Amino acid sequence: MNQTQLTFLHKPDTYRFLRSIPTPYKAEQEQFISYLEDNDLGLTYEGVSLYLEDLKRPQDRLNGRRYKTASFNKRRAVAFKLVGEATALVPMTDLQRRELHQALKDLKRQKSSGDLDEEKVLSKQEIQLVLTQCKDPKLAALIEFLYKTGARISEALGATWKDVQERKNYYVWNLEFTKNRKPRKIAIPKALMQRIRNLYGDGLYLFPGYNGTGLDRCYVTKKIVATFRECFPDRKSNFSAHCLRHSRLTHMAATGRYDVAALARFAGNSPQVCAKYYLHNGLNFEEQLTSGMGVGL
Repeated sequence: MNQTQLTFLHKPDTYRFLRSIPTPYKAEQEQFISYLEDNDLGLTYEGVSLYLEDLKRPQDRLNGRRYKTASFNKRRAVAFKLVGEATALVPMTDLQRRELHQALKDLKRQKSSGDLDEEKVLSKQEIQLVLTQCKDPKLAALIEFLYKTGARISEALGATWKDVQERKNYYVWNLEFTKNRKPRKIAIPKALMQRIRNLYGDGLYLFPGYNGTGLDRCYVTKKIVATFRECFPDRKSNFSAHCLRHSRLTHMAATGRYDVAALARFAGNSPQVCAKYYLHNGLNFEEQLTSGMGVGL
């Protein structure tokens, strides 16, 4: 392929332009731009390709380890966004656009091995420890909501009071717009929902931010991860808010009370995905139960 150098912007202007593109992933955005800057590369097929190839190598910042699958894919996705914005907003030839997009397509998203990192699954006792030691009652309520519903953090932060209906002893959460376009209903303890209302108010969102919209995902994730780190300082796992979903679904599978189809309906995933991640995660049911992971609805 003819790796035509883009001449629509001088390199310093290119870096400034890329930094001006709004994205919630500022650290990954700066990593991409700094790589181009430090290696005197422009926004070219060569520059993008070298950056993506570099992501696959052992990293000094990770003590010689490679990025995990999710971390690699997030950085690749940010590069996709920046290149996509540039090709949409900056005049260039069709050939230049094709070459930039080809650089991204040449390096595929990494796929998970299907093995769930045991360190990312918290036992029932560990979940209780997190809720007890969390110093922020509003954050504790959100953590408990994420665990008991098994929801993705984007689903929880997008939830509104219009999405939930009160019943005699519980609330029903109707999830219509989900990652996999699989609508589902989840029962939530009434006491938890009343605590959320008392802490966050009864505006539009269950978990509103300061500007009236839902809480910022990056901000919440950092707060949750910091809480995990305080509770488990010796754990080397790359914690995330998704650990709560992993833990909930693993606990449900461990009880043996739910077949894979029921687990998939609760999670909003396919039975194949649930079987892959939660029935074959390196721990058999006996090991999960004896470690305190077994917990029912």
